[in-house]
Amino acid sequence: MMQRRFAEAQIQAFGQMLEKDERSQGTVGKYLRDVRALAAWLDGREASKENTAAWREHLLCMGYAPATINSMLSAANRFYCFLGWRIAG
Repeated sequence: MMQRRFAEAQIQAFGQMLEKDERSQGTVGKYLRDVRALAAWLDGREASKENTAAWREHLLCMGYAPATINSMLSAANRFYCFLGWRIAG
């Protein structure tokens, strides 16, 4: 089974793809911040459906609004799709 861990080079390539898709600088910046926040929270652990759900719970406990969490999860899911990873159910 493939280990799915984040690398900064992947995150940078994701940002370049977003720029190529003519996303605004604000959108690109937000997506990259969200993906890096998830990577930092994972702290080397595998990106999985269970870990992504645990991150969501962590964000809820930290007091983030549901709409904010959903936008952060959207960035994560877009990143997973960019990498060709099927994670979200």
